[in-house]
Parts: sequence; C-alpha cells; structure tokens
Amino acid sequence: MKNTNITIYSRSAHIIEYFPEQTKSIILPKFVDITSILILDSEGTIVPFSYISEINTNNVIGSNVQVIKKEKTIKGKVLSMTQDNITILSNNKIITLRNYDQIIVSTSDELNQPQLIIPPEYYLKELTLSYLINNITWECVGTALIDDNNLYLRLAGNINNNTESDIDADTTLVSGEVYQKQKNHYPESRMILSAAPIKSDKVQTSMSEDFIKYKIGKRIIRNKDIAELGTFTYPITKLYIHKTEENNIVRFGYRFIAKEYIPACSINVFSIDRGIDSFLGSNNIGESQRNDEIDIIIGESTLLQCKSLIVISDDITIDNEEKAKQYKLSIDKSQWHVITEDITVEITNHIDKKSFLIIKHNIGNKLLLDTKCKTYEKRNNGYLEWYFELLPTTDKQNFTCQIITASY
Repeated sequence: MKNTNITIYSRSAHIIEYFPEQTKSIILPKFVDITSILILDSEGTIVPFSYISEINTNNVIGSNVQVIKKEKTIKGKVLSMTQDNITILSNNKIITLRNYDQIIVSTSDELNQPQLIIPPEYYLKELTLSYLINNITWECVGTALIDDNNLYLRLAGNINNNTESDIDADTTLVSGEVYQKQKNHYPESRMILSAAPIKSDKVQTSMSEDFIKYKIGKRIIRNKDIAELGTFTYPITKLYIHKTEENNIVRFGYRFIAKEYIPACSINVFSIDRGIDSFLGSNNIGESQRNDEIDIIIGESTLLQCKSLIVISDDITIDNEEKAKQYKLSIDKSQWHVITEDITVEITNHIDKKSFLIIKHNIGNKLLLDTKCKTYEKRNNGYLEWYFELLPTTDKQNFTCQIITASY
C-alpha cells in the first residue's frame, strides 16, 4: 500500500508518494504539472516512465455510451454527435436519437485520470514518486473574539481541492510566497509521453527553507477542508485612525502585538459577553513576525470625528548650491523639489471614555526635512504617525503641523 505526503502552498501543492510493493502503473489526479514528475527507486536511480493523459470527455466519438430518453436506455458506440442529435451503433444498427434526456459515457477510472506506466525492470522495486499539482490551494482564515481587555484569535487553514480527486495524505501547509512558474497548458486530446532512462547518484532530500510549515497530520482532503492552526490570546488596545488625505473619515479597530509568526489572514471579528454577542466586522491582516504591531480595522466611527485641511504654503525648486545649503541638501542632485505643507486637523470626541487616536499623514518616500509641531511617533509605510489620548466627550481641538519635504 502506498504512503502519501502532500505539502500545500498558496497556489499549488507538492505530492510525494511511496510505493513499497509491486507497481506497474500509477494513476495520478488531474492537473498534475507533467514537467515536474520524478520517480526514484530505493537506490536513488531516476526511473523512466510513460505518461498517458486522461481522455477528453468533451469528445465522445468512438466511446461506449448509454443514451437515456423518456426512461428508456439505449447502449452503443458513438458515431457522430451534434448539439441536438446523437448517432450510435447499437447491436449492429445505426440509430439516431433526438431530444434525448441524458448521455452517460462509459469509461474506467484509468481513462478518466492521467497515469504513468513503469518499465518491467522496475516492477518489483520500491519507488518514490514526486510531482507538483495545480488546483490545490490554501489560505489562512481567522475568527477573533474581543472583550474589554483581550482578543482571542483562532486561526485555521482553508484548503480548496479542485483536482476532482480525494487525496489521503500526511498534510503540511506552507505559509509565505513561494515563486512558481506559470501553469502549462496542454491540448485536451489524449497523449502519451515517454521519458528515457537516466542513471544518477542518490538524490539528497534535505533542503534549507525560509518558510513556515504547519504539519496538520494525516487526513483525506476532499473538495473543501478546514485545518486548525491554533488559538491565541492577546491584550488589545482599541484605536481610531485618521488619514489626513481622507478628510472626514475616522476608522476604528484593535491593535495587538504578535507573540509569534502569524500568516496573512482574513479575520471575522465578534464581541463577547458571556458568549458571542455581535458581529463587529471583517478585514485582512498582513503577514506578521513576532513583536510586530497588528491592526485589525473593522469600520468607520460616527462618534470620533476628524476634519483635515492641507495647504501647500511653499513649493520651490532648488537648482543651485546656495539654495541647497539652506535646506542642508547635497548638491550632487541636479534639482530638488521642496514642498511645505500646513496641516490642520479638527478633532471632536463624542465617546464617553478615553480614546486612543492615531493621525497619519502620507509623505511617501520623500526626504523629510522638518516638522514644526508635536514630535511624530514613527514613520511607517510612507506615513508619519502622531498619537493622541483623548479625554471623554471633548469639544473641538485642533492639531496643527508644518511639514517640509524634498524630492528629486
């Protein structure tokens, strides 16, 4: 009996099958990348094979069929077929049927799926088969339960198997972007390919890796499957985020610090109060490493309001050494573009408790020359960030800042 291991990536999978007993042919699932097929014997010799593709079920000419019409079944071999008619040879008679109800094509599993034919000299040897297969993918999905202090995060792997075959295997999920070539497209007609014998030294199987693996054990992967990846608890901070370019929009969500690697994931968020209380929203989080800040943003606030005004008060071009020195710029650039922005954010908090607000202003990858305001906390993904702790139900207050940047 064969043993199977499958490693599933974000867009494909790698399958290794071990055949300890006599093997003359191997039936494969559909959508195998035939250029990736490799067979080794127990001594590490590469084994030749012939590849036979599955039949094209869209072309049934010459196939044995059952034609069902008004609860009557007629068996025969297809001679011709159009959209409305089918002509078959049945009991040495040529019969044309119109307006039939159903056609059942009689084919064996061996014809419906691709297969490998093994040379006789390898029949009694232990074989290891390796191949890549398209149409198997997985993605991380999560459920977050939130109370006043903590976030309880359950992560799972959502596996999609569209190969039209169940796969019984020890299963591993790999998180991270694995570069893969584009899918090969082959004609649908049945084809046979042969591989010439190749002798080789024993192949080494240990490789260095930079990907996170989740070993989820032996299972039967049908068209859909869910694998548990773990449940975690994190202290949280509720936060509000306003980006100056969005004027009147304030988004809210929750921030926590990752204790371990977390894959990119879609998250459904619920509040809890002695049980699941209400659905709060959904969003995606990016791939995160240990100690990374993770924000799950789930909606727009109607209680905390921010109105932004951005005025470009100065816009100059620096093309000589004297002007460049005024801004402490290097003169090896042919021309600098210096912009001064005056920002005003009007903040109103209608929430009846302290609130944590982050104001973000986008400067992209420009050189930051100066800020004339409260010191920003950090620069992240092109944004300057300022943090504010707002008192409950505070009237309007303004945050103003002058930002000078340079680009070339």
